[in-house]
Amino acid sequence: LDIAKGAFSVGIAIDLLGVSGLPLAAAIVAPVVGHVASPFLGGRGGKGTATAYGVLIPLTLPFGPVLMPLLLVALYKLVAPDGWAPVLSLLVVLVVLLATGAPFELPLAVAGIAGIVGFRYAGDLRGGLRLRIGRGARG
Repeated sequence: LDIAKGAFSVGIAIDLLGVSGLPLAAAIVAPVVGHVASPFLGGRGGKGTATAYGVLIPLTLPFGPVLMPLLLVALYKLVAPDGWAPVLSLLVVLVVLLATGAPFELPLAVAGIAGIVGFRYAGDLRGGLRLRIGRGARG
């Protein structure tokens, strides 16, 4: 449902409302902010990973909905602690957007989302990045 929340809100902003430019960047970031600081939960919420990928789906069709989860799963297997996987995967998406000449509001929004998700995983990120290669299972 968190993925759908992000995908539908951005899809509606783009397809039905024709939002573009900086208002589109705000429409991309808003569902993630609403998820991590939900007014329905007294300002608390989740980490934002699923909603972040949801908002990226309408922006990265047709490759994004397949590539992004594969990248996230691969990073969960390769890096520790787990909080590094969503942050690194968002940074990969950011680099791809910059390399492909995407309109400025898309990398701007993804950078904002990466910052939000990184803040939510701050405890994991403080411990440093370790590779899981050669360590067997999740360790």
